[in-house]
Amino acid sequence: MRDLNALATFVAVVDAGSYTVAADRCGISKALASRHIQELEESLG
Repeated sequence: MRDLNALATFVAVVDAGSYTVAADRCGISKALASRHIQELEESLG
């Protein structure tokens, strides 16, 4: 489930072009959005 949240955040960031806007759309903090992207980077390389 965690990876799905991270992937949803990634899609939101790409669509919005901004961590701040994406985080707002996802209902999460900017810091959590950043952490989700970091988790994806670590798991996918």
